[in-house]
Amino acid sequence: MPETIPAADRERLEAALQDGLAQAGLAVSSDADAGAVRMRVERAEADYVVTLELVDAQGDVSADSRVECELCGVAELSETIIAAASRLRQRLDLQENAATLSVVTRPAQATVLVDGQEAGQTPLETPVVAGEHEVVVEKDGYRPIVTSFEATGGARSSFDYGLRRELYRTAIPWTLIGTGALSVAGGATLIAVHGNPIRSGCNADATGDCEFIRRTRPGGAAAVAVGAGLLVSGVILAIVWRERRGSRRTAWSRTQGGRL
Repeated sequence: MPETIPAADRERLEAALQDGLAQAGLAVSSDADAGAVRMRVERAEADYVVTLELVDAQGDVSADSRVECELCGVAELSETIIAAASRLRQRLDLQENAATLSVVTRPAQATVLVDGQEAGQTPLETPVVAGEHEVVVEKDGYRPIVTSFEATGGARSSFDYGLRRELYRTAIPWTLIGTGALSVAGGATLIAVHGNPIRSGCNADATGDCEFIRRTRPGGAAAVAVGAGLLVSGVILAIVWRERRGSRRTAWSRTQGGRL
């Protein structure tokens, strides 16, 4: 605690910690192997931050909670300590109910999303809370896999997937783009040669001009228009598929490990 807190107030805050632990059902024991709760109070003017840490016999922090109190007096700070103890109990309950999710794919390095949040890449092992979950496995060039499962506290849920290639998501956009590019290039060529004489069977007149000239502008313009449409369609399709894939991804917050 900050040294500026009077001794009487320190005793009051320590009593609040004992009260909060008792209300949260965290028994206070003299057994060294049972672990200990460590409290840290940080002060910045009239604002306080209370941090409670459950430390095991080896000195490792197995769970913690952090509660802020703005413009606090000693009474409000005592309530904040009790709230931090309650939150610590909640964190411990979550850990007690945690299960383990294991995902392996062939090939590896596939992205795993749990309930819409990115959990990492295969091979993956991560804790999840007990209850219903949806797992999505994605890898560029392969069909996505969607699986629902129910995690049981303390249990391990393992999935092993052989991924199947999905060619059309890559082939269709690039086919459209390639065909469109060729059509635009061919159309531009036709427009460029419009009005040029046809040399084969020229049948030139007295001035040396050939009897027939090339009238390719309408066909070239049509080819450019069709090609541009194919190019745009291919690019849009590639972007939409990529955005749909990316929209299911958000930051993944892992459940902290550890037990009482």
